[in-house]
Amino acid sequence: MNNLKKKNNVILRLIVLLLLGALVASCLLVGCSGGNEESSSADSSAQSAAESSDTESSTDSSSESSASSETVSDASSDVVTESSDTSTESSDVVSDVEDSSSVDDESSVPDESVEPEILGSGTKADPYLIIPDESRTVTTVAIPAGETVYYSIYRVGGTVLTIESENVSIEYNGIPYIAKKGKLTLTVADALASEATLFEICNEGESEEAFVLKFVNPVGTMANPESLDTLEGEHSLSLKKDNATGYFYTCKVAADGTIRFYIESETASSMTVNRIRDTIPSQFNSDEEPKVDDEGRSYFEIEVAAGDELVINVCAKPEGGKYPAADVTWSAVVS
Repeated sequence: MNNLKKKNNVILRLIVLLLLGALVASCLLVGCSGGNEESSSADSSAQSAAESSDTESSTDSSSESSASSETVSDASSDVVTESSDTSTESSDVVSDVEDSSSVDDESSVPDESVEPEILGSGTKADPYLIIPDESRTVTTVAIPAGETVYYSIYRVGGTVLTIESENVSIEYNGIPYIAKKGKLTLTVADALASEATLFEICNEGESEEAFVLKFVNPVGTMANPESLDTLEGEHSLSLKKDNATGYFYTCKVAADGTIRFYIESETASSMTVNRIRDTIPSQFNSDEEPKVDDEGRSYFEIEVAAGDELVINVCAKPEGGKYPAADVTWSAVVS
C-alpha cells in the first residue's frame, strides 16, 4: 500500500515537472519572440530614421541644386543681356562708322558743279595760281576796261598761247604782245610742269571782259607728234637752236616687213625709233651698230608687223652742252 502511494507521488511530481518545464519553455519562447520583434522594430525605426535623413538630405541637396541652378540661370541671363546690350552697342558703333564712312566717301567725291577755287588775288605780288583744264584752256576773271590782272599758270611750258579777242594785250617775259586781226599768239618757253609761267593780261577794250587763254602743243613735239600716212620717201625738217627735244613723228605700220632708215645732215644728228607693239616699246637708234649700203650711206633696220605703231624722233646732237640748229633729211625704205 505504501509503495503504491510512493509511485503515485512520483508520477504526480513528474507530471508537475513536465508541466513546469513546458510552461518555462513556453515563456522562454515568448520572450525570445518579443525580443526579436523589438529588435526588428528598432532596426526598422533606425532604417526609417536613416531614410528620413536621406530624404531630408536629398531634399536639402535638391533645394541647394535648384537655388544654384536659379543663380546660374540668373547669372547666365545677365550675361546674355549684357552680351545683347554689348552687341547692340557694337552694332550701333559699326552703323555709326559705316555712316561716317559713307559720309566721308560722299564728301571725297568732288562736286563737279562747283567751280575750282582760284588761289591768289590777281596782283603782280600775288598772282592768280591756276592749272589749265582738260581742254588746255584758262578763262580769266571778268577784267574791267583798262585794268590788268596777273596769272601764274602751271604746265604750259613749250606751248603756243592763243587768245581770240581784239581787246587783249599780254606782257610775257618783259615783252608786250598785242592782238592783231582779233587774235593774239605767242610761244611759251620750255618749263617744267612744276614751274609756273607769269602772264600780265590787260583789257584794252571799253567794257568789262573775260578772256579765254588756249594752250596748244606745237606740231612735232612729244605731246603732239606729226602724224604720217606713210614712211616711204624723203622727209625734211629744220631744227632751231637750243631745241633739246627734237622733232617727233608717228606712223602706223600697214604690213609685216623690214624698214630701213637713213638720216643725212651737215650737223651731227641722230634718229630714234620706238616700235610699240601691245603697249610694249622697243627702241632702235641710228648710233647703235649702223650699217652701210652699197652707196656708202649709213642706215639701221627694224623688223615690223602690221599694226605696230612707230614713234620717230630726230634731234641734233649737243655741242659743248648746247644744241645747234640743224637741217635734217631722213628717209625710209620698206621691204
